Amino acid sequence: MITATILVPHINPFRDSLPSSQYAALAKELNVPVYKLRGDEEREFVQSNFNTQSFPTINVVNGNGDVVKYESEKRDVASMKAFVESKL
Repeated sequence: MITATILVPHINPFRDSLPSSQYAALAKELNVPVYKLRGDEEREFVQSNFNTQSFPTINVVNGNGDVVKYESEKRDVASMKAFVESKL
C-alpha cells in the first residue's frame, strides 16, 4: 500500500489536467490523498515550494518531502499511477 506519497496537481481556472472523477479514481487506486491547488492564486507558494512555473503541472511529493514533476503529457489514471509508483 502506498501511503507516503501525495500527488499535487496545480491548476488554473481555465485548464484542468484531469477530470475530478479521474483524480478520485487515482487517489483510490493508490490510496493517497490528491490535492488540487489554485496555482494562479498561490503562484509564489507554488513556485518556491514546488518549483512550478506553468500550469497545469502535476507533482508527486514523497514521504521524504522530495518533489518530482510529472513530465508526461499522458493524463490518464494508468500512466499517472505508474509514475507515482516509480517515484517511491
